[in-house]
Amino acid sequence: MTTAFASYLALTKDPRTVRFAAVLFMLVIGGLAAFPVSYLSGTNFLVGLVVLPFVLITDGKARFHILYYGIATLLAALAWAYDVKAFYFLSLAFAFVALVEVFFGSVNPLVFCLVAAMSPVFQQLVGILGFPIRLALSNAAGKILRTAGLDVSIDGNMITLAGNAFTVDDACMGLNMLAIAMLLSVFVLATELKRQRKNLTLFYVCLFFVTVFVLNIGANLFRIVALVLFRVGPENAMHEPLGIASLLVYCIFPAAFLARSIVRWKGRSINKDAVHVVESRALVIASIVVVTVMSVGFTIDPNREARMTHHVEVSGMQAVSMRDGMSKFSNDNFLIYVKAIPEFFSGEHTPLFCWQGSGYTFEKISTTIVGKNIVYTGILVKGSDRLHTAWWYSNGKVNTIDQFAWRYTSLKTGESFCLVNVTTATPNQLLNKVKRLLDGELSIQSEHSVCL
Repeated sequence: MTTAFASYLALTKDPRTVRFAAVLFMLVIGGLAAFPVSYLSGTNFLVGLVVLPFVLITDGKARFHILYYGIATLLAALAWAYDVKAFYFLSLAFAFVALVEVFFGSVNPLVFCLVAAMSPVFQQLVGILGFPIRLALSNAAGKILRTAGLDVSIDGNMITLAGNAFTVDDACMGLNMLAIAMLLSVFVLATELKRQRKNLTLFYVCLFFVTVFVLNIGANLFRIVALVLFRVGPENAMHEPLGIASLLVYCIFPAAFLARSIVRWKGRSINKDAVHVVESRALVIASIVVVTVMSVGFTIDPNREARMTHHVEVSGMQAVSMRDGMSKFSNDNFLIYVKAIPEFFSGEHTPLFCWQGSGYTFEKISTTIVGKNIVYTGILVKGSDRLHTAWWYSNGKVNTIDQFAWRYTSLKTGESFCLVNVTTATPNQLLNKVKRLLDGELSIQSEHSVCL
């Protein structure tokens, strides 16, 4: 205890540490001004904060990395121009890494993988890719079981074996499982780097995490096959332990072995004798950039989505304006939500999130052809209630479920898109209504957004 307290006193008396803490405090102030508490309370962010001290492995003398400051400034400018919190998060991250390098030495590229896993951008990417991956995993698991001689049927994300239906839900390929796998892998690699006193280049760090991602997909696939094969439903006490065991055995343990091997073969020794001297010019420029980035935090508008204005009409139904740029249409048979998506780079809350927030679960999700278009369809279950829902993306001219297609169209034309979600009691009613909406019953006059 005495030694730890003495080390703390020595640290607080080090002018370099005091200066670093002062400029870091400004970045923290900017982040607190820009982000609501809910924005920074996600599991991946909190776990990332715990892992961060283990990842900050410095090597070589202190340096002024102009590229990092340039990226931080550019992202701050984009955040200021378009009120995008994700850009500001990344701006703070690059500014933080640049400061560490000025005061303590060059940072291992592993820190950027940690930032990526902590960031809201990671959440959006998983939201975009998670659903099609789930459908692919369902199909792959069904084929594996058929190859093993079992009589199974596959319908979207539902696998039926001997009359028992199993749904591949977001827990089987969800945000938390993938985020935790990536963050644990960051910790594993950082621990190995410190143990062997080595660093890795960005190429090998990226190669490691690409492999971890593939291992995580494999762990999910094994979990699905095991759950169906042994008929372990969500209500079974072994449901969660089997998922955790799959993650550890098929992802984390192989990642630990890979980390040890790749650091031993490709790691470079850390320069322990480097002198860390903070140049006055570098400190002045760093302070200017930090003050600029911090100032942008006070300009971020947390309610930007509420200002989105799309003129939306549904024949024979009256619109009710809701928060966050959403329009609601309803009658005795149908419930329709049309939600504006601010920019081509923005994330959106699909029905997978919104309905679950209302207590519903998805029993079945698939793609359905309606006329010349393809839409997502699913069954919502809440107690004895069963609703049928469909959704797609539209700007009034283009209707698609392809994330990359609508984002590219929005980027190219400057017209923002909306998420359209239709819900009703029966599948026939749903498909008929969707067809009428796609044929012209739904009118969207999209506002122009960013066009680059």
